[in-house]
Amino acid sequence: MTGILRSGAKYVHIWIGIPFGLLFSLMGLSGSVILYRDAIEAGLRPSWKATSPVKPASVLTEGDRNVRRRWPDAIPNRITFPRAAGEPYEYQIRAGGRPIHAYFDAGTGELLGTFELPWLDQVAGFHQNLLLPPSGRQLVGVIGIALFLSSLSGLTIWFLRNRMWSSTFRIAWGTSWNRLSFDLHRAVGFTANAFLLILSVTGICLGFPETFRGFSEIATGTTGARAPRITVQPASMKMPLDSYVAAAVESVPGGAVREIRLPQAADRPVVVRIWRNGDYREEGSNQVSLDPATAEVIAVDKPANWSAARKLASVPSPIHYAEWGGSVVKTLWAIAGVTPSVLFVSGFWFWFVGYRARSRKVKRSEPAGVLASR
Repeated sequence: MTGILRSGAKYVHIWIGIPFGLLFSLMGLSGSVILYRDAIEAGLRPSWKATSPVKPASVLTEGDRNVRRRWPDAIPNRITFPRAAGEPYEYQIRAGGRPIHAYFDAGTGELLGTFELPWLDQVAGFHQNLLLPPSGRQLVGVIGIALFLSSLSGLTIWFLRNRMWSSTFRIAWGTSWNRLSFDLHRAVGFTANAFLLILSVTGICLGFPETFRGFSEIATGTTGARAPRITVQPASMKMPLDSYVAAAVESVPGGAVREIRLPQAADRPVVVRIWRNGDYREEGSNQVSLDPATAEVIAVDKPANWSAARKLASVPSPIHYAEWGGSVVKTLWAIAGVTPSVLFVSGFWFWFVGYRARSRKVKRSEPAGVLASR
C-alpha cells in the first residue's frame, strides 16, 4: 500500500510540476516583488521639495484644486494619505483615458509632479490575474490548486521515504549536478513546503472569492460574507474634502485616515478608509460611507461588527500579501516566493537526467532487428 501511495504521489508531483513549474516560478517571483511595492515606489520616486512656503487652511482642498487645475478633465479615483512625516499625498486620477498618479505636498498642497512605474503595475497585474481580467483571476486560482497538489504530493513522498531529518537538509555540493539538483530539491522543498501550502491555499481563496465566501458562510453558520453595497441618491461631491474626513474620523475615533475613495458613479458614496490598532489590512479595515452632497455619514463598517463569515472571508488577502507580522513575515514570504524557481530548475534537471538515462537503457536493450527497422 505504501508503494502505491508513493508511486501515486510521485506521479502527481512530476506531472504537475513539469507543466506548471514555470508558472509557479513566475507567480512566486512576481509575488515577492509586489510585497515590496510601496518600498520600491518610495525608493524610485523623485525627492520633490515644495517651492511655496504658503500654508493653506486646507491642504486637501488646495491639493485637489491644483490637481484639477492641471487636468481639467480628470476623473478622480482616490487620495492616499502619507503614512510618515515628509511623505506627499498621492492622488490617483484618470485623464485622457490613462491612469495618472499625481503627488502633492502634505504641508502646502502644492502639486509636486507625477510618477508612474508601468512595469510594476504589469508585475502586479500578472500576479493577480495573469493580465487577463476578469477570467485571469480564476486561472490564478487554478495555478494555486496545482501548487497545493504539488506541495502536498512532495511532502507525501518525503514522509513515505522515512528519511532521517539529518539527511533531509544535507546537500552534497562537491558531487555531480544530478545529485546536487536532487539534494537542493529535497532540502528547499521540505523547508519551504509549509509556506507554499499557505500561499497556495490563500491564492485559491483569492482566485475564487465567491466560492470562498460561500464556504465561509457554511463553515461559520452565519451570513453576510460580502461587504454590503452602499448606494446614495445620485449627486456630485459638493463639500470640501476635509468635511468628509472630519465626519469619518468622528465616527471611528482613535484611527488614522489611510485614503479617500471618490465615487465612480453618481449613486456611489464617498468612502474613507481608517486604520486602527489591531487592523491586519495596511489600508485599514474600517470604512465610513458618506453622502457626496452633504458629507453626512451613511454607514460605518467596522471589523468588530462583521459576521463570523465575513471575518473568515477577509483572512486570505492579508495573509497572502503579508500585511500582518511586520517585516519578518514579509521577508519569509519573499524568500518563499523565490523557492518555486529553485524547485522547478532542480526538479526538472533531476527528472530530465533520469528520463534520458532510461531512454538510453531502453534503446540498448532492444534487439538489433527492432532498431534496424526504425
